[in-house]
Amino acid sequence: MSTILTFRQQVLVATAVDSDGDGNPDVVAVGIIRPKETEWSLQLPVITDFSPYYSTLGRGNDSRLKKCD
Repeated sequence: MSTILTFRQQVLVATAVDSDGDGNPDVVAVGIIRPKETEWSLQLPVITDFSPYYSTLGRGNDSRLKKCD
């Protein structure tokens, strides 16, 4: 059985929306999980899964809960 190596990263993306009216664009946390082979040339389709809670509570069944202060 082969092991699939993956990259996991989180980036913050500024949007064109100011939903709280503070004069600053909203920032969205984006979690990226991709196979190591995509670092060079492998191109794959994208699966997106949106939620306002992933940056604070984790990813549900993924069992990756965030540490809260």
